[in-house]
Amino acid sequence: VDIDQKTRRVAVRAPGTPVRTATYYGDQGCVIHARGSEDIHFTPVDITSKLPDPATQPWPTGDLDRHGPLPLRTHGRSL
Repeated sequence: VDIDQKTRRVAVRAPGTPVRTATYYGDQGCVIHARGSEDIHFTPVDITSKLPDPATQPWPTGDLDRHGPLPLRTHGRSL
């Protein structure tokens, strides 16, 4: 694995397989390139979040009181 922090690109090499690369594209996140390509086939766009500011939301879905305990869960449901 080669990580280039300046270009925000990762290349993965393994014996017997072609090199695969992925690059961070802002709001689109990290995108794996098609085999043999080091580019994407779309134009990245800025995305405006409709989520509330995490600083105003209680833990664990926000950052208020983030040092508090995680909620209890039973079989995937909160108590």
